[in-house]
Amino acid sequence: PKTKSKQISAKTTSVGKTTSDKINDYLKQAQAYEQKGQISRANEYYLKAQKTDASRYEVKFGLAKTYGWMQKNQLAQKYYNELLAQTPNNTDLQENYAGFLRDSKNYSKAMEAYKQLFSKTNDEKYKTNIAEILFYEKNFKESLELYKEIYEKNPNSPETEKAIGLLSFILGDFDKSIYFYRK
Repeated sequence: PKTKSKQISAKTTSVGKTTSDKINDYLKQAQAYEQKGQISRANEYYLKAQKTDASRYEVKFGLAKTYGWMQKNQLAQKYYNELLAQTPNNTDLQENYAGFLRDSKNYSKAMEAYKQLFSKTNDEKYKTNIAEILFYEKNFKESLELYKEIYEKNPNSPETEKAIGLLSFILGDFDKSIYFYRK
């Protein structure tokens, strides 16, 4: 009597690769293009992976990031919304989303997102992001105060020193500006 062979859980393509292997190949290609700064090519491979499995988290995350970098904000927002609904406590996702909001000049939502990240992680880098947004919004005094707070905790940050120097200059404190630029 003939016995049925065990079914393989992953579907097999015509060339013998499973769909999972195929998606992983697409994801590797996409990530390689991301690292080279070839964002539209990376997006193409994320789209190929999406055609194979649209529900895969890494595919959606790659599409959200690449669409954001390509300034296709509605598409990026769509994928970020799906991902945030799926994994609302994922810090890496929240950080990328906050960066997308900042880069797309949605400063109020970016500020809210960075404040949530700081509250959740207590990581000082999010304070720097908040100070930058305050600067972009031309809230120079509040930005300067936050940069000073950051500087007190980490006086060896050239970026913070430059920001304090620039903001001091903008606000008319030229002596302080010169002091921080000479450091």
